[in-house]
Amino acid sequence: MVNLKYDPDWVWALKIVIIPKDRETGTYDFRIFDAARAKMTGLDVKDHGSLDGHPDLVYFDEWYNKNTWEMEMTDLYDALKAASPA
Repeated sequence: MVNLKYDPDWVWALKIVIIPKDRETGTYDFRIFDAARAKMTGLDVKDHGSLDGHPDLVYFDEWYNKNTWEMEMTDLYDALKAASPA
């Protein structure tokens, strides 16, 4: 997050949901979201699947392999900011 130059206080307020990736031992899918914003829209996020169908609430989508330490993150927040009206 430091490389993306996001405010650390904002980043610490975000929440994460995790699910094991299909058929890949040690690999997990993550979704990072703003729980307060989700609650304002009426969505109670209990797990990874709670955000299915709500791409506007997912700020970062990523996967991580704990065996190889590989990770890939997609910054969806930047695109959401650009798309929202000023």
